Amino acid sequence: MRLFHRFFLLILAASLIPLAAVSGLLLLFQRNARANAFRLHQSIGAFAARATEQHLASLNQRLAFIAAIGEAGDPGTELRVAHEAVATNRDLFELAVLDASGKALMRAGGRSRPGAPSSEEERALLSRALRTKRLARGAVALRGRRPVWTLAFPLARARAALVALDMSGLWETLQSGSGQRAGAVALVQADGAVLPGFGAALGAGAPAFLTRTLAAAKPGAAEPGLSLDGLPLAKGPGVGALEPVSGTDWYAMSVQPSSEAFSGASDLATAAAALLAILAAVSFLFAYISAAGVSSPLEKLAQAAGRIARRDFSQALPPLGSAEMEAVRSSFNSMMGEMGSYHKLQIDRILAEKARIETLVATLPDAILMTDSEGRAEYLNALAGRLLGIRPSDSAETVTRAMVRTAKPKETVAFGEGPEVRHFMPFVASCVQGERRVGTLLLLQDVTIMKNLDQMKDNFLSMITHDLRNPLSSAIGCLDLLAIGAKTLTAQQNRLIAIMQNAMSYLSELVDNILDLSKIEAGRMTYSPQWIDARDLTEGVEGILRPRAAQFKVELDISRVPPGAQAWVDAQALKRVIANLVGNALRFTPIGGKVWVEWTAGPAGSCRMAVRDTGIGIPKDKLHTLFRKFAQVEETKSQARDAKGTGLGLAICREVVEGHRGKIWVESEYGKGTAFVFTLPGEGVESDSPSSQPSPASRSS
Repeated sequence: MRLFHRFFLLILAASLIPLAAVSGLLLLFQRNARANAFRLHQSIGAFAARATEQHLASLNQRLAFIAAIGEAGDPGTELRVAHEAVATNRDLFELAVLDASGKALMRAGGRSRPGAPSSEEERALLSRALRTKRLARGAVALRGRRPVWTLAFPLARARAALVALDMSGLWETLQSGSGQRAGAVALVQADGAVLPGFGAALGAGAPAFLTRTLAAAKPGAAEPGLSLDGLPLAKGPGVGALEPVSGTDWYAMSVQPSSEAFSGASDLATAAAALLAILAAVSFLFAYISAAGVSSPLEKLAQAAGRIARRDFSQALPPLGSAEMEAVRSSFNSMMGEMGSYHKLQIDRILAEKARIETLVATLPDAILMTDSEGRAEYLNALAGRLLGIRPSDSAETVTRAMVRTAKPKETVAFGEGPEVRHFMPFVASCVQGERRVGTLLLLQDVTIMKNLDQMKDNFLSMITHDLRNPLSSAIGCLDLLAIGAKTLTAQQNRLIAIMQNAMSYLSELVDNILDLSKIEAGRMTYSPQWIDARDLTEGVEGILRPRAAQFKVELDISRVPPGAQAWVDAQALKRVIANLVGNALRFTPIGGKVWVEWTAGPAGSCRMAVRDTGIGIPKDKLHTLFRKFAQVEETKSQARDAKGTGLGLAICREVVEGHRGKIWVESEYGKGTAFVFTLPGEGVESDSPSSQPSPASRSS
């Protein structure tokens, strides 16, 4: 979200909070207005119900004379009393005395009385009064324009007084006492029907609405103040209230059209809504202008900072408007100018330093190639270009192919032929920034001098050892002759002869090892693999080394090589490997220790052999040096049973195993024993031959 949008929303929210509060107050006012309207109609309904109750109580008192009519017994007297009552009581519309058959024995009043003297309604009312011996109330009906309520009073001698009451006085009382300027008061029955002459201008659905409202009310038919909302009126939906009239099944109802009841609140709400809309529009405009005034300078400042981050100091910050922001602009432009000058100075220094480094790298005797993450050449000096045969413009595929062809781990690479040949040791490293690889560095270190010196040393040793073999053989033969004639020698002379024999054996072994290693490295060592019994190999070694194991008091166990185990090897060469490994294990295993040989057969004649001991072990940081020529571990050399090791045995073991296309390695923990393990691939994998062996000029380890 942009800074402008954030500022705009923030300012707009701050502006609209008061409007939201006013809207809440307006809603509260409307709710209170509705509640007040309902309370008003509940009050009017209660007044109408009490007025009706008082009017009915007054009528009840004025009808006490009916008992006198029933007790008179004289028709003339009864008629006189009836006429006087009708004449003096304006609410008494008609009075008649009927017998059980419905025949009118006497009538008084009957102003504007329609219908027969004894209608079906009157006979039903008469029958109910005589049967129940109680007052029977009939329905209210219009006679002319007057609402008339018919009552039947039971009298003596199976007669009944039929009284028609004019309810116009009650209606006038309700209309005059309600005090309403709008709306109307009505009396309704429990079935929702409005009493004739007591109704307002109700709509067609009003009776059904009232019936549902009364049915949904709590037990008691209508608790005080039953509100009406949405009552169908002639002028539309209305509001009002119902109040029960005690002693009857009538309800006093106060109603008013909703448009009249809430006209004031509606007008106020409309005006308030219009005002709120205007204020909201003003707030929106104010927020937009304010946000633009605040965010625009900041966005320009952010854009200028972004240009500085991209090392673009060419564009100054444009005017920002207010005086405060102009002060910021002036300081920012000054700072940007200083940074631009410093950046230019740093670039000049970097270019000068780059030129010095390139000159230095170009004069190095080593070849250097650096590629990017996709394999394209980013930098190479002239020597790397000549040796690898590539140019900076070559494709990533060409450069990668040259690197793969050259960068062989732990192997020197020869370039040139004859006396001009040069040897280089490749080193490869990944260039990393953070956790992302950004390229690869190839360094070809010139090791020609060291390679030549190493070759001269090997040639010298080979020549010396070859020249020593004949004198050593003669000396050993003479010592053997002396030993045969030891019976004529003294004990001291015999001891001296034994010492010389041991020394000559050591020298002979050293000479043999040097000559064999030279032969292997020169590619003149040949192997003749065939299927042999691995148990025969280990038993042959055991026969040679069992006396030494007994001398050192170390247990030698070859039983873990199963009988019949087959191996595709050169028997003599592999026997020498096993003898070297077992001999070393015996030398470095203390008294009471154990040396054993393990054999595991694999598929297609492959196998895995391990020589393990419980000896003194080898420090972890020395493990990688063990298979080098003349390498010896000083930490363990002093603890060996004899210190006459030449440092060539393990180098010969490695060459023999690798000559069989196998692998050899060591596993050890200092103080807890050692295991020398090698694997052989078996039949179908040709051993190295003189023709396939690389020459020392093209490969060395």
